[in-house]
Amino acid sequence: MIREIDTLLVERIDSRKGEEKKRAEALREIVFPLIIFQLQHQIVYVLSDEREEKEEKILYWQKEGVGNVASGALANSTLLVGERKMLKEMKEQGYRVLLYKRYIDDILAIFEHQDGLQKGKGQK
Repeated sequence: MIREIDTLLVERIDSRKGEEKKRAEALREIVFPLIIFQLQHQIVYVLSDEREEKEEKILYWQKEGVGNVASGALANSTLLVGERKMLKEMKEQGYRVLLYKRYIDDILAIFEHQDGLQKGKGQK
């Protein structure tokens, strides 16, 4: 996860010039340690059982997995690098995207192979 997010940050730096490049580098220096810290120190906030007279705020330290408010953004960022590679490879192999939808880690994709349409005509 860390490697994929860092790849995105480095790509952002490489695609900028001048002052924008400096800002992208500064952003990486701030954001990257924060993401690592967040993954290492996930605090989950829950309310106590409703049956109790006084509702208490309870904080838990989640030591495994990603289950915080940033989960969606982290999943999107993590998958983006692999997603770009996959779509590039599909295009290089002659596929055209007819439909591509993604919500966090669920992907619905329909591809059409350009050569396959011509070869398949008239064949049984």
